[in-house]
Amino acid sequence: MDKLRTHSPGPLAGAATLALACVLCAVTPPRAPAAEPATLAVIPLTQGAGSEEYLGLGKALAGMLVSDLSGVAALQLVERDRLDDLMTEMKLSDTGFVDESTAQKLGQGLGAELMLLGSYSVVGEVFVMDGRIVSVESGEILKAVTANGTVGDFVSVEKDLMEQMLDGIEVSLSSSERRKLYLQAPTEEFDAIAAYGEGLHHQDGGDMEGAKAAFQRALELDPAFEAAREALAGLRQFVDQIKADKIAREQEYKAEAHRKILEAYPDERTRDDDFVDTTDTFVGLVLRMMVLENEELHCQRYEEMVHYLERVDWNVTEPPRAETDEGVWNFVLGKTADAHGFERLPHDVPGPEASHESPRSRAYHLWRNTTNLVIDNEAQNWVDDGSGLVASIRGCFEPEDQLHELDRVIAAAREHEVDSQLQDRAGKGMTLEEALQLQWCRTRASLLGANAEMQQRIEAVLGGRDEDDGVRRMLMSKVDMVIRMADTWENQQARRLGRDPEFLVGVMRDIADANPERISAGNPTCAFMMTSQQSRAIDWVGRYEEAVENKKGYLDNMIDGAGTYYAVARDLGCLIDEPSRFASADELLSFLDATPDRIREEKAGDSGCRSTITTMGQLCGPGTRAKLVDMDVQMPPLLHAGLQMYYGSVVFNRCVDEEW
Repeated sequence: MDKLRTHSPGPLAGAATLALACVLCAVTPPRAPAAEPATLAVIPLTQGAGSEEYLGLGKALAGMLVSDLSGVAALQLVERDRLDDLMTEMKLSDTGFVDESTAQKLGQGLGAELMLLGSYSVVGEVFVMDGRIVSVESGEILKAVTANGTVGDFVSVEKDLMEQMLDGIEVSLSSSERRKLYLQAPTEEFDAIAAYGEGLHHQDGGDMEGAKAAFQRALELDPAFEAAREALAGLRQFVDQIKADKIAREQEYKAEAHRKILEAYPDERTRDDDFVDTTDTFVGLVLRMMVLENEELHCQRYEEMVHYLERVDWNVTEPPRAETDEGVWNFVLGKTADAHGFERLPHDVPGPEASHESPRSRAYHLWRNTTNLVIDNEAQNWVDDGSGLVASIRGCFEPEDQLHELDRVIAAAREHEVDSQLQDRAGKGMTLEEALQLQWCRTRASLLGANAEMQQRIEAVLGGRDEDDGVRRMLMSKVDMVIRMADTWENQQARRLGRDPEFLVGVMRDIADANPERISAGNPTCAFMMTSQQSRAIDWVGRYEEAVENKKGYLDNMIDGAGTYYAVARDLGCLIDEPSRFASADELLSFLDATPDRIREEKAGDSGCRSTITTMGQLCGPGTRAKLVDMDVQMPPLLHAGLQMYYGSVVFNRCVDEEW
């Protein structure tokens, strides 16, 4: 795509900062090189008057001071992690209060020669910072200074304080150091630095959700605030590690219980065809199948379950009571599970839904008869994936192979004349073959979309029941669900441009993190896209992770929306590993102009589609383009807005058929 060059340097905050920057015009004589740089530790600033609402701002301001001082050759800064660890050890992190005496002890522990401490105050629009340089050796205050200005000019206040303190300890700046000092600032938005400080406060206090919200707010206020972006990324990694450690600890007992059960009871596939179960062997088999499900060893579980069904001629029955009169098999199962330490998994430990049930209740409904073992409760309830043989097929095989295996199960059920009914609480039911045929259609519709064979199977299932048969009405309700699943699949594929969820989530993470290995911002159009979309992508990733953790039902909609981000980035040529669809801006705009010619026949009368396409034409059509005054500046947002409307509304609502 054409390189549309733009340049808009951001000014420093406030006139005071500009005045200070004028110092750059003067030539500063080079200072004599010091033998060794002095070691300096910067203590978080304490709250002063009117600053109660600005929790953590002192830490953020200290970070600004550290960033500036790190460029001064005459000083060596103590790392923040070392400082935080020692302050925690000295029980100073809770209060945050450090006086000259405490600073001296702290400096000695850090091996620092100088300590910088101070405070800040916010009174209305007035912003004040004071600072003191303390000698660690003597405890003497070498310099005490104050700087003030407006809240909007907080960067200038910090620079003023910095220069006064450096003068006080006779540190002169070279021209390059001075230039760097006055031209760098993490953000020029006071509310953004305040939100960042609040995030640091929450993070140090262990409130990760509060920290996440504050860092996100800082980025919303200033999308170019890199420190906030890095803090948010680090927080995500930290939280992920905490969760991983917690899960690992909670799964230790699970791993041991699973190991004991798999070692105690043999692989079903090793048993002879004439093997006859006792209560104990049956209980062992049931526990073994639970462990394989917990460990998501779906393929092995499927093979062992099929072997068992073949061994019992597809006639699953409860074993007789044990001769020791220990009770029915389900009671024995509970005692045996306890003996192995096998319990339900906590709900915050990942695992199949069934793994969060007690072993007895989990086994009771599944192993009563052949129909239950094959399809569990999926014939009635398609929201719950169940634990039957069909669930193992779904976990083991790719979509096309799932259909093949379901046909094998259907054929085996016919051969063994498994014609028992699935009964629901109202006394209605369908045959196992009807349930399996609908499962085949469900799999086809939800994973591959509708086809002629699916339609033929639906007609065959419905044709086997009279019009006034109550079961037929239940079958019809399932057929309606299948049709909706097929429509949903088709809509999702169009909105996601045929990309799988994992790929789209990866794109969103790359945009949120500005991943240079995946996202290019080398031309003005992509630079504009990142400026406008990065904070939204950060928010999307946060909401997605929350939805995954809490198993929210809107995940599919979120991934549909991610298709828009992907499509826009791809078409603008901002994905490093995918070429742009268009060779130039003119070609892209011509494509958008032709949208009315591509409207789907069934959407031709849709007022929503027509209205959206008309609006898109007004936004970036030839008439609007002719009025552009500065192509370099105005074209990037025009291209971005046009593609957003095209994919986010026109394609999303299926007004047109988009290639994928």
